[in-house]
Amino acid sequence: MILIKNIYKYYNKLTVLNNINLVINQGDSIALLGPNASGKSTLIKSILGLVVPERGTIYINSEDIRKNESYRTKIGYMPQISHYPENLSSEEIIKLILQIRNLNNNYFPYELVEEFELKHHINKKINSLSGGTKQKLSAILALMLDYEIMILDEPTSGLDPNISLKFINKIKEKNNQGKTVIIVTHTISEINELSKRIVYLNEGNILIDEKIDNLKYLSNQFDLKQFI
Repeated sequence: MILIKNIYKYYNKLTVLNNINLVINQGDSIALLGPNASGKSTLIKSILGLVVPERGTIYINSEDIRKNESYRTKIGYMPQISHYPENLSSEEIIKLILQIRNLNNNYFPYELVEEFELKHHINKKINSLSGGTKQKLSAILALMLDYEIMILDEPTSGLDPNISLKFINKIKEKNNQGKTVIIVTHTISEINELSKRIVYLNEGNILIDEKIDNLKYLSNQFDLKQFI
């Protein structure tokens, strides 16, 4: 479970997160929505430990994340744009992540490499790969380990429709297995496929935190387009 209590984040005089309180239970599937500069990325980076709020506390499984960085091993993160060492190959990056995670050297996600059509690019240097191919690598890195929490930032951006569908189905399987999914997206199909709850931010405030079915029930005019 992720518990976010009274989080504030400032950049100079700008309030980016304004007293954010949020409970994300194990197995939840949440679409984190809002306009640009609404605080979505800052909230995600705060959960990941990449941004330190001025006030408030974030707990994962009842533990204050500031006191133990090991919680990060529970999280699979797929950014919208990934930056990898350009002199390494996809294979070397995958093996590096596995080594960092202290996993058996005999393990390698061959099935995912095949399924996401990275096989013919696996030994090419990152600086020679297209943006879509790099995104395939990011998808494999997000899926290859058994993470409790999956945080996805515009995950299918740059992926072709076939690979996007495969990725969405994999994430749905993870969620059905009890994994927590948080997705930042502007794509209605991804919201419908991967989330049961909307958390809508604007100017650093949570304006809506509700199950999608409840929103549909409460409003005859419900249209996801108004949130993205």
